[in-house]
Amino acid sequence: MSETVTNHARPAAAAADPNGRLPVPSLSDRVRSLKLPSGSGPAPARRSWLPWLLVLLLGGSTAYFATRGPAGPEPSTDEVGSGPAAAGTGSPTGPTGRTALEAGGYIIPVHRVQVSPKVGGQVVEMFVEEGDVVPRGKEIARLDPAKYEYEHRRKKALAEQAKAKLDKLQTGYRKQEKKRAEAMLQEAREARLQLDDEARRLRRSGLAASADELVKVESRLLQADQKVIQLEQDHRMMQEGYREEEKHEAQADYLRARAEEEDAKYDLDNTHVLAPVSGVVLVKRAEVGNTVLPNVPSNGLSASLLDMADLKELEVDVDVSERDLNRVFRDQDCEIRTEAAPDKPYVGKVSRLMPEANRSKACVPVRVRITIPANDTFLRPEMRARVLFLAPDKDKAKKG
Repeated sequence: MSETVTNHARPAAAAADPNGRLPVPSLSDRVRSLKLPSGSGPAPARRSWLPWLLVLLLGGSTAYFATRGPAGPEPSTDEVGSGPAAAGTGSPTGPTGRTALEAGGYIIPVHRVQVSPKVGGQVVEMFVEEGDVVPRGKEIARLDPAKYEYEHRRKKALAEQAKAKLDKLQTGYRKQEKKRAEAMLQEAREARLQLDDEARRLRRSGLAASADELVKVESRLLQADQKVIQLEQDHRMMQEGYREEEKHEAQADYLRARAEEEDAKYDLDNTHVLAPVSGVVLVKRAEVGNTVLPNVPSNGLSASLLDMADLKELEVDVDVSERDLNRVFRDQDCEIRTEAAPDKPYVGKVSRLMPEANRSKACVPVRVRITIPANDTFLRPEMRARVLFLAPDKDKAKKG
């Protein structure tokens, strides 16, 4: 058996130093020392069982995940109820044991009223703040009334003028006017008689009177006759009074003037803005000094004063996915929990399913009416809430 010889022999040039110190090997010596021995054989083969072990592990893991199905990230609490897929996160069981569907939404008032004045103007007083409970009919703001006061006084004067004209036509002529007309008629009759007598004398005189003079007298007599007829008609009209058509026209003018006066008074009264319903002030949209024009909501002008709602009438606005819509029906029992107090459940019922779906979300809006206890003031509009849609109770159905 040949023994492997390691070439560790120093060359002659690397002999010991006479002083006993070891010499520093040169670069060529160090390169030769790194060479493998000439008699070394091939390294022994490694074991071949490691690749087969890796293949076995890979096949087992593939079979395991195939039986479980595709896995996905579980939705976090913040993402629940924020999109169309949130409505499909219902589980077959829940706290009550009969949950048909679970979905998230937001609490909204059943009736939210945007209070706008019926007239425009500058706000000179505000009597409420956010959170105030306001009964129906309470004054909440006042607008500058100067313009409406002037208009009301003008319309009132026109109405009084129309009323005076109507009274004149309905009363008729005064006694003094009737006596004056009668005297003028009598005077015209006497003048006519005088001219008639003068015309007779001229005709009897024959050639003593000229033809021109006779013509003038007869013309004056004819004018006197017409004057008498005119004054007789005037006297008769004074006795009968004004025409019915004139009275009706004056009556219509008066009614129109009265309507305009009442309209001006209505505008003046509406400078005092009253609460249309009872509720809580949610948002103030105007302050003292703002100009409010309800008919022109543009150019930075406010169209309303505030928003208010009755917080005893609340519901949850939920988007239910179209594929889960068959699990929801009207008057379905529900359980509502808010994120602010998840341990405090509320009872509710599905009040209505909206007639139109949301195309972008592939959902149908559903409203769930909340039954609020008498002294409970915890719920607020726009709070997040989760709704458990409960399946019908089979035990109750059997008893019924």
